[in-house]
Amino acid sequence: MLAALFAIEGREPQVNITRLTQLTMITMSTALRWLTVLERKGLIERGSIESDERLVTLSLTSEGREAMANIFSGLDSD
Repeated sequence: MLAALFAIEGREPQVNITRLTQLTMITMSTALRWLTVLERKGLIERGSIESDERLVTLSLTSEGREAMANIFSGLDSD
């Protein structure tokens, strides 16, 4: 899920949970469990859209973005 959020950042400014489950092919129940963990660890944050505050959006925090950048930069060194 972190990789998906990292990959689409800037292309889809407001990603909701349903879209993330489509991208990752993870079930909704699994996604919800892991999103709670990732949010507690400070890697993602939840928000809402002004026009419909019921719709939860997801984005990486600066810590989440940095962690993913470090992982992908490490892959380039091999």
